[in-house]
Amino acid sequence: MNNYLVYLDIPPVPENLLEPVETIINKPPKPHSNIPSDYYFFQTRLISDQLLQWVRDTFKSNCYAQYQIVRNGVPIHRDVGRNVAFNYLLDTGGHNVATCIYNDTRELVFSECVPVKTWHRLKTDVLHNVCNIQTDRVALSAHLLDYKWNDPLTV
Repeated sequence: MNNYLVYLDIPPVPENLLEPVETIINKPPKPHSNIPSDYYFFQTRLISDQLLQWVRDTFKSNCYAQYQIVRNGVPIHRDVGRNVAFNYLLDTGGHNVATCIYNDTRELVFSECVPVKTWHRLKTDVLHNVCNIQTDRVALSAHLLDYKWNDPLTV
C-alpha cells in the first residue's frame, strides 16, 4: 500500500459514453479553464452531459469531470485547486508510461504504470508528473470538491 495512488473498485465507464481518443484530442480546449489554451503539456476538454451525469451518479457527488490530455514534458508540479484526482485512463500515452511522485527535494519516491480503464485516485497536493510519455495520454478525470485523501468513498 502506498500513500499516493490507490486503485478503486468502481465500475468501468460505459463505452457508449466515452468519445474516441482522437476525437477528444481534436476537441477545442475547455472554455474558461485556468490552463492557457496554448499550454502544450496539459490541456482539458469538455465531456458530454450524459458522461458527467454518470460520473456524478457513480461517485454520489456533485463533482466536476473533464477529459485531460497530458503530453511529454509536463513538469513536476502540485495541482492547484484540488488535492485528489480520480482518474480513468483512456490511453496511457505509450509503453512504460509512469505516474511519478517526488519528495520536496524532487527525488522520486513512487512510480506506477497505471493501466487503462481502471479507476484510481491520485494524491495531487504532492509533487508529481508523468514520465516516458510517447503519445498523448488521455484520461477522464473527476474532482470531488470536498474529498480529502483518506476519506471513505460511498461509491
